[in-house]
Amino acid sequence: MVSEMPPEMPIVFDPAKDEANRAKHGLSLTFVGPVLKGRVFSRLDDRFDYGEDRFVTFGWVSGRLYVAAGLFTWLR
Repeated sequence: MVSEMPPEMPIVFDPAKDEANRAKHGLSLTFVGPVLKGRVFSRLDDRFDYGEDRFVTFGWVSGRLYVAAGLFTWLR
């Protein structure tokens, strides 16, 4: 699915998960905003039963490809 995030969509996440993501990947979850700002390609992550629809999303920031994974309610 190729889409664009609605401009008014807030980015909400658990601060503890943000801290863990910064420690593991060197990026804050706030960075998902720029990743999702332009055109993205997303697919449903159905490798496991997460109990919710989770997506893997690819987007470009400053000429570099980034991957965001998680629950994106705007993709439903």
